[in-house]
Amino acid sequence: MSTGVIWKVDQNSLQFVRKPNNVLRFSKEESQCQVGLLAHAINQPSSRELVCTILSLSRQNRQRCIQLEDILIQLIFDAAKRSEEESSASLPRITFTWNHLCSQLVFFALFQFASLSNLISGLTEKVESQSPTSFARIKS
Repeated sequence: MSTGVIWKVDQNSLQFVRKPNNVLRFSKEESQCQVGLLAHAINQPSSRELVCTILSLSRQNRQRCIQLEDILIQLIFDAAKRSEEESSASLPRITFTWNHLCSQLVFFALFQFASLSNLISGLTEKVESQSPTSFARIKS
């Protein structure tokens, strides 16, 4: 088994892809949904190709990945929450986070791995599901 196959996850379940003749055993944690792994990979600089490899996404096929959209929505939501809570002293870190997320969004939307309208709808639903006092600046 090549090392590249180990990092691939199924696009629907986000579980590691296992071949029938695979002799490697995965721990219980590794056999579960790998949302954390994918979110961590997306947050890394220059990680677009890694994310595409993990999800087996091809620029030629331009296949939409719903799980990728869900993770992007959560990452944007978390960044908005942190931006609202943090002081102005951490402005460079906040700016880097938003620049990176925007860059990732443009890439994944450009190659149609994520739908921009679905991302906006999902983010709107997530914000609206929060308490009325959360994200007061975003809603107004």
